[in-house]
Amino acid sequence: MEKYELSHIAELYERSLRNGVKTPSGFYSEEELSEALSYLKNQFKRAFKEDDVHLFGGYEEADRRRFIFSSEEVSENDFLGAMEITTRSIKFTGFEHRQILGSLMGLGIKRSLIGDIVIAPKKAYVYFAKESEEMILLLDKVGKEIVETKVVSLQEVPNVSKSEIRSINVPSIRLDALLAHIYNLSREQTKEAIGKGLVKASQQVIYKNDYLPKEGERISFKGHGKFRYIGENGYTKKGKLIVEVEIFS
Repeated sequence: MEKYELSHIAELYERSLRNGVKTPSGFYSEEELSEALSYLKNQFKRAFKEDDVHLFGGYEEADRRRFIFSSEEVSENDFLGAMEITTRSIKFTGFEHRQILGSLMGLGIKRSLIGDIVIAPKKAYVYFAKESEEMILLLDKVGKEIVETKVVSLQEVPNVSKSEIRSINVPSIRLDALLAHIYNLSREQTKEAIGKGLVKASQQVIYKNDYLPKEGERISFKGHGKFRYIGENGYTKKGKLIVEVEIFS
């Protein structure tokens, strides 16, 4: 992330602290969010409050999310919107992510105001910053296709992500052990990956092999995928721990 962007995020956080108002940022990728969080912690040190930082992307597995800085409770519905894109063409086979993104940016909408784009059969959905709603709804063409748009609630966007809940037997819930069993790697390989900063938990890079994930925590492993640690579910007859994880494809 560019230095000016990090400085802008720090200014938003400081404004929220100073004025006591809910202050949103743009949408950022998981890697950018992690970098920005580290920057905020370094800049504000003891003045930084983790509880004042809220992350929303419209749904749990969102790849792009925005910060909402506030010491009060925050509803994502106040800051995020969702748009459905359809076409009346009978011969239409489906939308492409890059075409939708290109068409929106062609309207002069900044990338940071656009969240995830969800492709469904013959439809598409776009999460966007609420303040850009008027411009978002100007979209009337994607590629060569004439389209119709309408605002829908965040809850109306279909869940098209695929996941599998799996029970695995591990010697412990250490991060290196979980990664080794989920992705069929050796412990040495997972330790090396953790040491290189390739693994994140709740948007934060983890460098400790013995890190213990919290229940419900999302783990991302660069180059391999993401999973959610659900929790412990007993022991095998040989004394190995049984844990449940949700693996995203």
